[in-house]
Amino acid sequence: LQTVLYNLLESIRFIGVMISPFLPKTSEKIFEQIKTDITCYDSLNAFGKLKEGTVGTAVPPFARIDEAKKL
Repeated sequence: LQTVLYNLLESIRFIGVMISPFLPKTSEKIFEQIKTDITCYDSLNAFGKLKEGTVGTAVPPFARIDEAKKL
């Protein structure tokens, strides 16, 4: 289970790095929640650079759309 969660967090870090040119605030939120400072493109050369530790409180990166207000 620990390996699965680590791989999931490392994949989320990769996604955060890749979306940073398009959604910089969202990628900052991702990095803040997984508590990492490895955010450069060069870090994508190898999988497994994320340090072991705890993650922050989960907060959705996008606000939920209120259907009643939208309609």
